Amino acid sequence: MPGELFIAGDGLAAAYYGQPALTAARFPTHPRTGERLYRTGDHARYRPDGTLEFLGRLDSQAKVRGYRVDLLEVEQQLAAQPGVRAAACVVTGTGAAARLIAFLVAEEGGGPGTDGEPVPGPAALRARLGTTLPSYAVPSAFHTVAALPLTANGKRDARALLALAEEHAAGAGGGDADRAAASGRAPRTERESALARLWQEVCGTAVRSVDDDFFASGGSSVSAVRLVRRIEEEFGVRLPLSSLFEASTVARQDALLDRHVDTLLVPVRPGDGAVLVLVHPVGGHLLGYRALIDALPAPYAVYGLQAPPSGRLPATLPELAARYAREVAALGRPVHLLGWSMGGVLAAETARRTDLVQPLSLTLVDSFVAATDGADLDERAAAAGFFTDYLGQRDDVAEIAVPAGHPDPFGHLAATHLPREPADALRGLYDQYRALYRLLLDHRPRPLPQDCPLLVVPAERERPDAFGGLTPLHRHPAGLVPPGARVAPLPETHYSVVRGGAARRLAELFHTRTAKGSA
Repeated sequence: MPGELFIAGDGLAAAYYGQPALTAARFPTHPRTGERLYRTGDHARYRPDGTLEFLGRLDSQAKVRGYRVDLLEVEQQLAAQPGVRAAACVVTGTGAAARLIAFLVAEEGGGPGTDGEPVPGPAALRARLGTTLPSYAVPSAFHTVAALPLTANGKRDARALLALAEEHAAGAGGGDADRAAASGRAPRTERESALARLWQEVCGTAVRSVDDDFFASGGSSVSAVRLVRRIEEEFGVRLPLSSLFEASTVARQDALLDRHVDTLLVPVRPGDGAVLVLVHPVGGHLLGYRALIDALPAPYAVYGLQAPPSGRLPATLPELAARYAREVAALGRPVHLLGWSMGGVLAAETARRTDLVQPLSLTLVDSFVAATDGADLDERAAAAGFFTDYLGQRDDVAEIAVPAGHPDPFGHLAATHLPREPADALRGLYDQYRALYRLLLDHRPRPLPQDCPLLVVPAERERPDAFGGLTPLHRHPAGLVPPGARVAPLPETHYSVVRGGAARRLAELFHTRTAKGSA
């Protein structure tokens, strides 16, 4: 588990001379032993063999839309690109509007009008960084500058960089830097221009290229909901939320509007290796898997199963899983199945249809099942769960709860947490969430299949009674997890287990287990 590194011992200094406030901040005492400590500001973790691994400086850490990003790591990746001599990153905005901005200094002889190797364009930089960094750590804008601003004592001037970023965002700084930042493909048709306008409206930032990624441009699960609604209002086509994986740029979204067909299995990421199919959680979409998808090794080809609209859901969970099994069988390739939350239960039921699909492995991540027969749907719990699904993966969200006895739990939470979003626009999504929750409550859980390698990953920090009428699958009194399955708990909550560093650990667990199973 990564954390800040503290040191202690006989050689520890006593204080910062003449700086009592700094001394108090940097020299705490151990809460149990009372020993004097020094907080180093280093980010570190212990490896399984006891080796202490340095992960960077905490003062280079920043939050971008709820994800922790090591700016130093991003800068090092940028400086390693051809034509780049130095790089610096800053974060502008807060919450869902936070953006990661990069400044680049060209190699000598590599600037505009020279014969040296030029700095790659934004699209090329994003593509290259995307092979080593998660999507939330790829800058949403790149500015080429003659030199990085420095303070009087020669250190990087963070305030000047931030001011420069805000200048560029406002379109105030002319010259080569702006032309470089604005490079990329401009909208070519009226519809691409309209889509770019809608993206700017929901993300709060300008779309500089039709090849910009939605999430790298400031998109989030909340703005994705808004974008889908605005596209339907503008073009009369209701795109599923999960289409933002298949069509994550304006150009691809424009093409998708021409050929949109209702499909349950969507391509998420190409790859020339094994096929992984992700099964949607109770929200019915795949947005919660973003960090895990980024963390998976590049060779995996990733697909996702998204739920049909609530009006077209079958009567039982096994019937829905049978539809998914037919969709997976149509791929004509061996697959690994992975499901988080309700997705794990659906993945297990899909794996039972051995007449259609015989998965290479089955992974369930913090899945919950019905605790008792005939449990009623708790409307307060369902509404709170729905809004947590959309808002709970951010760190800046107030507690999501409904006062006891409130006559309209959904309306209360919509007005409290998404006041700018018309409640009716969310109602269809909530109806789907509610219908899937009902399917899960009505489903009588069965022991997990044993026909393939099985990995169960509980979130240790989640309360067993977190979801009304449900209980953690691995704790069910009927003993649903068979002997031989690997159970690998992670010290996370239900939502944090699929984001940030936990998503990387989950990807490692999955990859290790599947590689062993195929050996």
